[in-house]
Amino acid sequence: PKWEIIVKKIKAIYHTMNMFSVDVSKKCLFGEAWVPTENLQDVKQALINGASAVGSTVPSFLNVISTTETPPTFNRCNKFTQGFQNLIESYGIASYREANPALYTIITFPFLFAIMFGDLGHGVILFLLGLWMVLYEKSLSRNKDEIWQLFFGGRYIILLMGFFSMYTGFVYNDVFSKTMNIFGSSWSINYNTSTIMENKELQLNPGEDYSETVYWYGLDPAWMLATNK
Repeated sequence: PKWEIIVKKIKAIYHTMNMFSVDVSKKCLFGEAWVPTENLQDVKQALINGASAVGSTVPSFLNVISTTETPPTFNRCNKFTQGFQNLIESYGIASYREANPALYTIITFPFLFAIMFGDLGHGVILFLLGLWMVLYEKSLSRNKDEIWQLFFGGRYIILLMGFFSMYTGFVYNDVFSKTMNIFGSSWSINYNTSTIMENKELQLNPGEDYSETVYWYGLDPAWMLATNK
């Protein structure tokens, strides 16, 4: 309802005003805040626009003051990096001017997940789930359920985890714990038919008596027949 929006705006305004201090003349409010240097002009313009919108005859102004305090950490994020930043900050927040590990986590976290859970089939399901949330993020963002927001906030993490799981699953030659034999096994013994038929006793050393060719990509399907697979 419209009245509810108005009440929430008024409440937010007074909540912000309560953070200000009253001048000795009790005619104005002043406050201190941290602002990124590159956004100073935006704040000044916002103050001008606010004063103009309400028709104030007394302009609001912004002064930069020097301080010896350590500024708080501010990491500018977009919708893609926000999930990774939240993941890092759940463990701790970097100090001011310290390297932000979230940038490296964009690749390392989903790839390490894929190394541990490399399966092409499960990776496809995870990738499609993440892709669905990314493609329909505008409509899905309206759902304010707490549990859903937890999953939705990590949609790009899920997308990359699924993508890398597909890659490692293809390397592991693993689809729902089953092997693919698309290109045929490259493991073959050196014996031909005549050798097998003419010898009553043959001994096979799998470490030496084979063609010594490798599967063109990933694990050879023959590995699934081994006891130590």
